[in-house]
Amino acid sequence: MTSPEDAKSASRSVRNVAWSSLTEAEADAIRAIYEDAFPATERRVLAEVVTTSDWLWVAKSDDTVTGFATAALLPTANAALLQYLAVVPRFQSAGIGSLLLACIERDLCDSGNALDGVYIEIEPLDGPDDGQQTERRYAFYLRWGAEPVMRMQEYFIADFSSASPGRVPMLLLWRSLSGAGQPGSDRLRDALSDIYESEYSQYADPSFFNDILGRVRG
Repeated sequence: MTSPEDAKSASRSVRNVAWSSLTEAEADAIRAIYEDAFPATERRVLAEVVTTSDWLWVAKSDDTVTGFATAALLPTANAALLQYLAVVPRFQSAGIGSLLLACIERDLCDSGNALDGVYIEIEPLDGPDDGQQTERRYAFYLRWGAEPVMRMQEYFIADFSSASPGRVPMLLLWRSLSGAGQPGSDRLRDALSDIYESEYSQYADPSFFNDILGRVRG
């Protein structure tokens, strides 16, 4: 078992790579982290994540895969969606998550897309999940400079675990990359449209998209 002290002293790295360049061992490690970190309601078949993600970051400590993150381009909204970010539990006090976020910010800013910012979906603070874990995740993204999307009255995602369409309450965060501040209502609607098409259109009920747009203030 790796101690927090050992994890911090290990040689840490994060790289932005193509899914096709992963070794079999790396792909298996990412799958294990993914399936352990996210509940079934939030977890698609990994092959779908491979298809919809435009960026993949892999974190390693020495030769061990310790975390990963994926993001999708939201072209109409001139932004990105941080689809998934997860770190192996025993490495969560070793700064791996912060290192991932630093690399994500660098690579998105250097992508040539001149993105305005990044959207992040997390469990709401008043949700049914472990309160302490939810609060830690919220604080983790706040430290990065993210903040709740103020024009979004209520947010939800499609339920990936159910054969019949369902909805999972979430909180939508925004991290500006351009210094432009919070997205306006039109740009937010563009983002919601892009997110729906990329992530949820195959799983959502017919009223999902109109309902989510109806929760935008302004």
